Amino acid sequence: MTASIRWTAAQQQAIDAAGRDVRVSASAGTGKTAVLAHRCLARICDPNKPTDVDRLLVLTYTDAAAEEMRGRIAQTLREAHRSNPSGHLRRQGLLLDAAWISTFHAFCKRLLTEHFYLLDLDPAFGIVDPDQQRLLRAESLLETLETAWADPAMAAGMRVLFARRNVQPFAKGSFTGRIFEIYEFLESIPDADAFLERVRSLPAESLIEEQRAVILRTIRTCRQKADHTQLLDAYFTGGQWLGGKLEGYYDLIGAFEKAASKGDLTKLAGVIEGLAFPRLPNRPKGMDKERAEQIKAPIQEVKKDLKGLANLASVCPTDALISSEAAAGQVRTLAELAGRFKRTYAAAKERISSLDFSDLEQYSLRLLSEHPEVSDKLRRWFEYIFVDEFQDINAVQKRILDAVRREDNVFVVGDVKQSIYAFRRSRPELFLEALAESAEDPSEAGRPQRIDLGENFRSRREVLEFANAVFERIM
Repeated sequence: MTASIRWTAAQQQAIDAAGRDVRVSASAGTGKTAVLAHRCLARICDPNKPTDVDRLLVLTYTDAAAEEMRGRIAQTLREAHRSNPSGHLRRQGLLLDAAWISTFHAFCKRLLTEHFYLLDLDPAFGIVDPDQQRLLRAESLLETLETAWADPAMAAGMRVLFARRNVQPFAKGSFTGRIFEIYEFLESIPDADAFLERVRSLPAESLIEEQRAVILRTIRTCRQKADHTQLLDAYFTGGQWLGGKLEGYYDLIGAFEKAASKGDLTKLAGVIEGLAFPRLPNRPKGMDKERAEQIKAPIQEVKKDLKGLANLASVCPTDALISSEAAAGQVRTLAELAGRFKRTYAAAKERISSLDFSDLEQYSLRLLSEHPEVSDKLRRWFEYIFVDEFQDINAVQKRILDAVRREDNVFVVGDVKQSIYAFRRSRPELFLEALAESAEDPSEAGRPQRIDLGENFRSRREVLEFANAVFERIM
């Protein structure tokens, strides 16, 4: 069946492994798409237990990837049929159009379209486009803020929360934009309401400790970025451009670190209050602008990161007393605003009988959680599940996958180095955890199997050696 292609040992193992979950770590250019397509074919043509193509669930992260996968499987089926014609393979070609090969969102939309009545959804629900979504969000934010200001209890908390912060809606750097960010986070977790309730009941001391940990992590990252700028400057200019000019940045980072390590919120707020960054010299003559920006980019991120710490409730320099209880009050107010925005935005979408992409996932999770008969039906139907680009999965998608999977029928492939959907709250650590709990030895029973594809077929040796030589120096 796959004899015409010379597979590596690892590729062949990924195609043939059966009877357990399989987790594949595949770097760029290692043939993972071809392996996934031929693994599908291997399940369809299994001489002992052939599977129809519409009993497979294949999930990707873009429409283009889904179409490519459908095309790869179709081509593989045609090649198999030409070499060994059979009625079974001909039938698979007819079933392919109805196969479950799609993005996560398209899969969720299909579930909701078939089971809308269980969630009291409009059967003709639409999907809001990006422009419409931006307009609805903007209107919902204004409505949320106006309603909150009219509530005396909320208004008191908002006066403290917004004091000395830029709160002009939709302006660049406006603090009200944090409401959007929190909402997007809430949409990427399985139980947003429970999370908000935990935030509201979080002890003030725990909140301060969590924020202190955030500050220390940010400071460590800032030091690494400053070191990166120094290395780039040393490599490209011999340290003649920035050189010791970065000392002022290291002094600021040290001041933040000292105050945060001691837990001195007042001192930390004072450092933020008087935050002033040393001016860096103009680029040397003869250095092009693109190179200069490359060298300075990490230190510019340091400025942004340190300024961003001012938004943390525990150190925000307001006229209110800097204390754990005052900080907790700000966090609770912001959480309440996020919850109100979530409800207002949901009502706006309901008025036009539309959902956004996050709703597709959240409603699907609710469908599978509240109606176990649907989960059971899908679990029985899907003989095998394949997930491409697993490093970009988020917590809600993972929960949906868990609801329709069996204990031994999931094949995932990914490369944590290629995770690109942080803006969609992807959780690459879920892939790392899946790899860590897997066994590399195929003879080890009771655990999922891990397979690493590390041989590159996309680039010539000269290209790879040059790239490695460059990155060994700058990384």
